Amino acid sequence: VSDIIFKMKVFLPNSLKLCFTALAISVVLALPLGIIAAVKQNTLFDGACMVVSLVGVSMPNFWLALILMIVFALNLGWFPTSGSTEPIHIVLPAATLAFINMASIARVTRSSMLEVIRQDYIRTAQAKGVPYNRVIKKHALKNALIPTITVVGVQLGELLSSTIIIENIFAWPGIGRQLMQAIDSRDMSTMIACVMVFAVFVSLINMCVDILYSIIDPRISI
Repeated sequence: VSDIIFKMKVFLPNSLKLCFTALAISVVLALPLGIIAAVKQNTLFDGACMVVSLVGVSMPNFWLALILMIVFALNLGWFPTSGSTEPIHIVLPAATLAFINMASIARVTRSSMLEVIRQDYIRTAQAKGVPYNRVIKKHALKNALIPTITVVGVQLGELLSSTIIIENIFAWPGIGRQLMQAIDSRDMSTMIACVMVFAVFVSLINMCVDILYSIIDPRISI
């Protein structure tokens, strides 16, 4: 078991690098999309964002991974289909994970922003002559981030579990691929070690999310 845990020091960082890269991409893209869709509710942009989000939520990650591999790796030859030695190897697996999580984060951000911008204090700030962009950035966005942070924390835990499939498709040397190999070889010790790592990681994420609540909104106590 000690040898297995030692191997985790090699495979776990690869999985975490993939997860955090995908999360960074999804958050950077999803937050602006969700905010703009809420501000421009019932417009063409809002409808397009919701259609893309619906497709992202409904699409299986293994199917998207195969489509990206066929289009961008086999047909166009822009990215490799496997490996982890160069930064370009992480593009396709991270994009696969990011697109599906981006859809969920964008939908929650839009719903939260719509609820906040209809509050009385937002209308009061506008009535006082505060520019609308400042109202959105300073007043609405901060209060709308609580549900978004919750979803981001949940999505980060799901990202690590999703790597089990994505790492095997793209031959990424992470803990998910090691878990699948352990299942194939009926290696119970490795399976237990991998599951324990997943459990500890999810617990740490939940703790960090609770701490972020109190940082964003001081009215919430840990």
